[in-house]
Parts: sequence; structure tokens; C-alpha cells
Amino acid sequence: MRKRQRALWALLLLVPAPSIGAWVGLHAAPGRIGSAVWAVSKVWLALLPIVWWRFVQREPIRVSKPSRRGMVVALVSGCAGAACVWLAPFMLPNPVDPVPLRALANEAGFATRGNYLLIAAYICTANALLEEYVWRWFTFVQCEAVFGRIVAVFACGLFFTIHHAIVLARYCDPAMVVLGSLGVFVGGVTWSSLYLRYRSVWPGFVSHVLVDVAIFAVGWKVLFS
Repeated sequence: MRKRQRALWALLLLVPAPSIGAWVGLHAAPGRIGSAVWAVSKVWLALLPIVWWRFVQREPIRVSKPSRRGMVVALVSGCAGAACVWLAPFMLPNPVDPVPLRALANEAGFATRGNYLLIAAYICTANALLEEYVWRWFTFVQCEAVFGRIVAVFACGLFFTIHHAIVLARYCDPAMVVLGSLGVFVGGVTWSSLYLRYRSVWPGFVSHVLVDVAIFAVGWKVLFS
């Protein structure tokens, strides 16, 4: 199988998975079935890249080391992204109404401070690392083989945004969905650019963590202040 064709198959097998999981879990069949489909999609995302890399591409798996310059750029980009997150609510046409958000938080199981902190800790660490491993390493390499380096940056940003938009559509009004999806796309493009420059997931991970912490800090302010 040619490199480009193989990479296209990898994208076809991986990219739709989180969107299917999010759509079934939050829109089509919320409950046990939806939760099961969402869980399967998460396992698929975690396992497919490493299985594909090792047994289809037959390449060794190496863990990259962070560079000092990459970490500096990561901190700068992460702080810039966090500042944008703090300013985002002021860009909405109407102030954020905490009442429906609190109802949705209660439905999702993180309406208490303790649960909120646990979910925030997971999203800002394990989930951020999983997303960098899936989208900025594996997906970027496959997109690079199919589209070339520059287009791959934006393709990865788009693929990263789709399932986030589906999640946002469940909990937010249209203005917030558009603004949030734009923010996710910019973040995805930024972190893909960091991978292209440094060939390591660690700069993107550090930047990603800083942005996620800001998101949950804003959420804390809205829900509990």
C-alpha cells in the first residue's frame, strides 16, 4: 500500500470516531447506549494510532524529548490563548446566563465543586495529553502524507474541531458554539504548528494545558461565583 493511500485509510478510520461518539452519546441516544458508544470511541482513539503505527506502518515507537525553545514558545502561546479565553465572554452579544449552565452542569454530573475539580483535572492533564498524541502526532503525520505540511496544519485543526463543536452544540447557544468552535480551531492550528516546528507533542501539550486551565477557571467563575 502506498504511503499516501495508507495515510488516507488511517484518517478515515480515526477522524470520524470522536464525532460519532459525541453525537450518539449527547444527541442521538443519551444514556447507557450513548455512554457505551462514547467510551468505545475513546478507546478506539487511544489504541488505533499505536496499533497502526506499529503493525501497519511497521515503524518503531519513540517518545520525543521536549526542547527548551519549544517549551518557551509553548508557554507564550499558552498564556496568549488563556488570555483570549478570559476575554471571550466579553465578545458575546449577551452576558452569559449562569442558570441554564448550572442546570446542564448538574445533568452532566459536575455541578458540585469537588466533581468539577476532578473533571477539570482529568481534562487538563490526561485528556489533553491524549488529544496531543492523537491529533498532533498521529493525525498530523497522516495529514502531512496526504495533504503536505502546510495544509496538514489546517486539516488537523479542522478535524480536531468537529467533535468539539458537536459537544458544544449540546450545552451552548449558537453564538457560544460558533465562538467556542473558532477557539478550538485556532488552538488546533496553533498546536499543530508547534508539532510541525518541533516534532514533539510536548510544546503543544503545555500550551494546551494552559488554555484548558483558563477554560475551567472561567467555568468555575460562571458556575460557582
